[in-house]
Amino acid sequence: MLLPIALALAMRPTTQTPNPKFPTHEFQLRGDDFLLDGKPFEIISGEMHPARIPVEYWRHRIQMAKAMGCNTIAAYAFGSMRFSGAEMGSM
Repeated sequence: MLLPIALALAMRPTTQTPNPKFPTHEFQLRGDDFLLDGKPFEIISGEMHPARIPVEYWRHRIQMAKAMGCNTIAAYAFGSMRFSGAEMGSM
């Protein structure tokens, strides 16, 4: 159920002006394969529950997931949780 939602969000058209600091990429679904910039792409995912991890540890946890080979992190957004712009901007 979540994969179709994630794909729909990833492939939706955007009207934002590209930021020259960050390269743009093309993500596609072809048959049973994901393609990133036209090349086969395997999603290797981990999961993080921000409500259970103090904010000051988020960056380290994401770095550890990357070091383990993850290229995607799933995160729950609990309805009772609120983030300030400062917390989200520090990521």
